[in-house]
Amino acid sequence: MDLITATSADVPVASLHTILDAREQLLDFVLILSGVDTSDDKAQSGTPMRFEEFFTRLFKIGTGYLGWSPDDTWNATPAEILAAREGRMELLIQLFGGKRDEDTDSDLSGDRDKLNAIGNLNVHSLGAV
Repeated sequence: MDLITATSADVPVASLHTILDAREQLLDFVLILSGVDTSDDKAQSGTPMRFEEFFTRLFKIGTGYLGWSPDDTWNATPAEILAAREGRMELLIQLFGGKRDEDTDSDLSGDRDKLNAIGNLNVHSLGAV
């Protein structure tokens, strides 16, 4: 028995059927509130995350990365928090340089060469690697 059925003992049967008929729309609504893209245009990537972990990470982003107060963070939607984080990252890239995550090369051979060169006494600058 699900939560809706278990807590609806005093609800008229017609209203209960209306609620149960809208179950898919209600689930989609919850996903939209949590910032999930519900369109089927692109494949989902990453591993599933519990709501508790998701909202904890959003709180860390809001109060840590963005410097918002706890009240401001709790009053923001997930989409607002993620968009603000994206804007902050763009600002930091403009100020300090660097590459966006999707711009970085997935090939680690250059980094591996630099790490290997640290122990090489003939290499006096990692820029030469």
